[in-house]
Amino acid sequence: MIRPLTNEERLQNLINIPMSELRPEFVEQVINVRRKVLQRIKPKKINGKPLNGTMFWNLMTSYVDAINKGAIPSIESSWAYICKNECLKAVDDSYDIFGKAISDDTKNGGPFFENELKDFYSSAKKKALQFFTKVAVGDVKEDFLDNLKKKMTNRYDMLKQDNDHTCEQECLLFLRQSYTEIERALKNQQYPSFLDYLHDME
Repeated sequence: MIRPLTNEERLQNLINIPMSELRPEFVEQVINVRRKVLQRIKPKKINGKPLNGTMFWNLMTSYVDAINKGAIPSIESSWAYICKNECLKAVDDSYDIFGKAISDDTKNGGPFFENELKDFYSSAKKKALQFFTKVAVGDVKEDFLDNLKKKMTNRYDMLKQDNDHTCEQECLLFLRQSYTEIERALKNQQYPSFLDYLHDME
């Protein structure tokens, strides 16, 4: 490649020189090199799995840690490290998706019928599992999948308990409001007959 500038003094300060002031031939050569690199470069893969930015960072971190400890970097152990981190993140992100779906479906507060809660749970669980399957990697993902399912089941159990409590409170409120009026009518002798009292009770 040709020199970007002919002026030696300015060449020493190249980092601060705008591209427009560099020699056109040099700029053209840089663009061509960049194009070749981008066209020919291939993503780093381990076990046939392309690495994203986070995974590549974790791989490099694993290598550096091994070297700093005087050990020889191992691709297999590094891959296991990457898989663990990716699966941990996949569980967290999938559970967030599950939680948001549940919150959206139950935002009016309920109470809900049991079959409604089951539908909410099934729909949210399906979304979470689809996302987890898409992003989780490695042989360890089944263990993390079990953990995700347990977390979703626990959340569903809590949701049912909260719904039962809300339902109970609604029933108590209804009874309190309804039978307070009946009790008042009894005290004021407003029922002409026992049949009239039974009618209100029903």
